[in-house]
This record gives sequence, C-alpha cells and structure tokens, in this order.
Amino acid sequence: MAGKYDHIDFTPPQGVRDEAQKGLDWRSEFGRGGTAVGIARARDLSNGATISPDTARRMKAYFDRHEVDKQGGGWSPGEDGFPSNGRIAWALWGSDPGYAWSRKLVEQMNAADEENRSMAIERRSLYEEENGTLPLRRCSALSPAARTEPPSRGGSSATPPSSASTRSTSETFKSESTPMPSASSLSGEDARSRWRLVPCGTTTPTSRWLAIPARCP
Repeated sequence: MAGKYDHIDFTPPQGVRDEAQKGLDWRSEFGRGGTAVGIARARDLSNGATISPDTARRMKAYFDRHEVDKQGGGWSPGEDGFPSNGRIAWALWGSDPGYAWSRKLVEQMNAADEENRSMAIERRSLYEEENGTLPLRRCSALSPAARTEPPSRGGSSATPPSSASTRSTSETFKSESTPMPSASSLSGEDARSRWRLVPCGTTTPTSRWLAIPARCP
C-alpha cells in the first residue's frame, strides 16, 4: 500500500548539501557553533541522505526558532566575529536553502494529510450509504434535543444513560473503528443482549443514537 508521502522528495537539494558542508568546515576551523544534533544533521544533509518526514518538521521548527539570530552581530561577511556561532549553526542545518526546502516539505505534507482526512471522510460516508450503518465513534456532548428516548423496537426501548456514563463510554471507545449496527436493526433478544443505544449529540437524525456493546457502563 502506497504511503501518503510517497510523492514527496525528501532528498536534500544540492544547495542544502553545500551549505551543510560549509557549516561543517566552519565548525572544524573555529571549533564552535552548533550542537551535536546540528553536526549530525549537517553530516546527513551534506551526504545527500534522505530525511524522514519528522526530520523535515524538526528542521522547519529549528529555522522558525532561530531566524531571530540573523539580527545578531557576526552574521554577515565583513562583520566583526563572522561567522558567529549562530551563523555556523544555521549553516549546519542547511542555511536559507534548508529553510526554504523544509517549508516546502511541510506544506506538501500538510496538504497530503488534509487530502488523506478528506478521503477517509468520503470512504466513511460511502460505507454508511452502502451498508446503512455507522462506525463506532466517540459521542459528542449531549444536547437537549438528543435526550429523548428512541422509538420502541420489537417491544423494547433504550433509555439514555447519564451524561457522566456517556462520557465514560465515549472515552473507552473513542479509538474503536469497528462497524456497529444501525438503530433500526436492533430488534430481537439476541441483538438487544449484545448492543444498546445511547444518545449522541449530532445534527443528523439518522445518527442521533449510537449503538455500543451491551457490556459498557
């Protein structure tokens, strides 16, 4: 199965490699600037090693935090103290080319995340349309309109539990993704012994009641 970031190139561009190597050369020459993490990052970047999505986000976060260092002395050639410790550290992470590249990667990953979420919503909607069921999901806070009892099915009705009980149940099952039966299918002793209904604060009448395993409080 293809990964959601497979279309993104996490290989450092040449400009990023060159800046990382410059940072390593400065670090060797002056014996200062950067940290062990920055040095390790520079070695990977200068060698053209493919970085991970998490590393791309950490790179952008580093640049976001340390861009203010450009206001210090010794940042630009000709200034006293050039290259400053901050300038050397900046180079170890790829300098401005590294910043631009990491921003681009994060933007691409965020777009892929959003597309993935949208596709998941579409798949769930399609599943509900085809099967007439809803996935077991965390129930919203109870609304006054959702506190009424559902119509009787097979001579039995479900009584909504208290708000505290609903919150406890929703926390217990918030990570579940197994399909649950539709409210209209909960008839017969066998079904009622395995499932029961609790009110769920939603805006659509069809998903107003949430079926949960009968063993839940």
